[in-house]
Amino acid sequence: MIDGVPIQDINLRSYRKQIGYVPQEPVLFNTSVAKNLRMGNPDASDDQIEKALKMTNAWQFISDHPERIERRVGSSGMQLSGGEKQRVALARVFIKNPKILLFDEATSALDKKNEREV
Repeated sequence: MIDGVPIQDINLRSYRKQIGYVPQEPVLFNTSVAKNLRMGNPDASDDQIEKALKMTNAWQFISDHPERIERRVGSSGMQLSGGEKQRVALARVFIKNPKILLFDEATSALDKKNEREV
């Protein structure tokens, strides 16, 4: 049973949409920060992207860059540090607004003094 519904009656596609997952080694695509976040929510506005980045303490390093949310992250996020990659990956999950969050040591590279409660 999941939320009182027999598991065989659960629509798997619908259920998966309610889950957000951040792996220990996040995958970012060779495109902008905004496009990476919109992979979590294709209809996200720039304001929603900014809010998600602020939630993960990523807004500071994103807004300091001249291209801001249009900044390219490079192949596999190579233009970002490990902690910055994880913050962008967390923002991508937060913008999806899932009911269930799964983390595989997703905060291992974050600076402890700047780490927020998730």
